[in-house]
Amino acid sequence: MHKFSDFAKGAKRLEGAKAHISDILNKEIIVLAFDVFDSVKTPGSRACAIQFAYPGAEDVLYVVKTGGKVLISQAEEYAEELPFTATIVKRQIADGRSYYTFS
Repeated sequence: MHKFSDFAKGAKRLEGAKAHISDILNKEIIVLAFDVFDSVKTPGSRACAIQFAYPGAEDVLYVVKTGGKVLISQAEEYAEELPFTATIVKRQIADGRSYYTFS
């Protein structure tokens, strides 16, 4: 007999207190897991939930959600490296736009 959770496909809920990306900018975090899903706010695009903890306080989990394409791409590309430490920084583009990236 199989458990439904062993074979079910769908969104996985990451546990942790809700955090806003501006609260963690330029702070070192430990990225523990992520989940990429269809965005509710912007139909036709993707979003990502990132589960993290702060170094020295790994028992307290947080989750931040973002639609940032660079962060989504990096999370998918480096999924095999989880967990890892990183800092989320905001980079400016010449035309006044900006994006978030792991550093």
